[in-house]
Amino acid sequence: MASFELGEDFVHHHPFDVWMRAWNGGNEDWRRNEMDPSCGLAVAVDQKDFFPYCCIVCRRSSVHCDTAKLSRCGKCKRVHYCSRQCQKKDFKKHKYLCQLMHDIPLQNQAKTVQEWGAYLKAHLREMRTASQSFYGQDVWQSNFSLWMYQPHCQTCFVQEDLTVCEKCGCVARCAGPSCEQAFCSTHTAQSCESHCIRLAAYVMAKQQSNYLKVSSQSRNAVPEGQSALTALPCSWAAYWTQKVGDYEVPEALLRLPPVMAMLTDSMSNIFTAIHCLQQLHSFQLQRGLPTTVLNSSTLCIHFIGTDVLDVFGAQAGVFEEFLHWFPHVTQLELVLIGPDMQADREGERRLVNEHMCRPCSAQGCTVYLTCVTALYHEAIQQNKLSTDLLPSMAVLCNSGLHEKTVSTVSSLANMWAPTLKVLNDRHTPIAATSYTAEECSADLAQLTTVLQEHCTKESLEERLVVAPSRNPFRGLLPMPDTLSDNSFFYNNNHYFVLAGQTST
Repeated sequence: MASFELGEDFVHHHPFDVWMRAWNGGNEDWRRNEMDPSCGLAVAVDQKDFFPYCCIVCRRSSVHCDTAKLSRCGKCKRVHYCSRQCQKKDFKKHKYLCQLMHDIPLQNQAKTVQEWGAYLKAHLREMRTASQSFYGQDVWQSNFSLWMYQPHCQTCFVQEDLTVCEKCGCVARCAGPSCEQAFCSTHTAQSCESHCIRLAAYVMAKQQSNYLKVSSQSRNAVPEGQSALTALPCSWAAYWTQKVGDYEVPEALLRLPPVMAMLTDSMSNIFTAIHCLQQLHSFQLQRGLPTTVLNSSTLCIHFIGTDVLDVFGAQAGVFEEFLHWFPHVTQLELVLIGPDMQADREGERRLVNEHMCRPCSAQGCTVYLTCVTALYHEAIQQNKLSTDLLPSMAVLCNSGLHEKTVSTVSSLANMWAPTLKVLNDRHTPIAATSYTAEECSADLAQLTTVLQEHCTKESLEERLVVAPSRNPFRGLLPMPDTLSDNSFFYNNNHYFVLAGQTST
């Protein structure tokens, strides 16, 4: 394959009508509702996103499946089911939220994005408080997207008498003439196809009981005269040009946009870290500093702010890509840590070699995984993490370092401050990702503010390896903005890298 073009408009490199027919042809069980939607990671899959005009259990809709006749929950009026079977399977989980949403009337007053956002945020706090009070647990927190993406006209935001887009089945309008006209101009072809890709990707997740998380099958061959880091790909296009034939997934399947979107999204954390290590190595060479990436057969990476899906990826062997691109590394130490981990075998360092490829096994490579449900600085203080092996890099995934208010307990910025100080004191390089360019710049400003108590602004500027930039290894799975059906954001979209301090 000569080229694998992947950019923001990559869907247009694969004609929608062509790939959608191929996709539907391979998903007859889903279209007939003969698949089993229950799975071991069902909770994780459902937490990731919500499709307001599809069955909340199996993601089928009357737009994509001729046999699907959606019915709306008569009580909360915000979720749909394609059959009695799916409704029964969802009853135990939905009954808690149903009463909460029933007590909040449908919105028919907001006329602007700002008013719609105010409605969502006001009742979001109300429902979180109610769930904690009545059920003793934050039932609502795990269903954030269900509330934020609830059915509404994309123009005037009313929630009754809606007509759904006949192509993507993910966006709706009301019967008002002005809304119909606005819908035709704002719901563009690219936006519509992005919604289709997103829906198809989550259908795959439901069918397979997990997200598509697989790694390539061989270690990277370093050309003679080059180091492993100079031979690394610089973008997804370069990666797939080199590796598309190195998967146990047929190339024809890899070309389907939903498959490509899900694969890049599942590997974004990994290749963001690999890319940042490459940038750090070049930075150290240019300044005559000791290099920290190629001088050991052991590579230790701390991913901070991860969740249960990253744990599954580690168990499925996806993180083996580190070994493939750093041939000198034979031992990979992964630490996945965050307050929302909900990890099994908490704090246990375990060997995860079950899915290792033959070349890595033949070389005696090992991958160790430690999962901790905690804030990073608290885990260090409570000795939940080993201090014997310092991380080569800490990756802060979509960190939101700048966020001022996320709960009634503490701001996210205040929660991150002690973690940043710990990383700085331990001389750990930091790579931080964000959803937008504005958030990325704000995150760096917040980090600078926190660390200025220990370092001068000038010294921090000298340690900046990569200024806030678009990440060439962002995830390509489109996620719609909660306040705009035609605006999308992407996992790890922007990033910056800060080298560890070289002196105390």
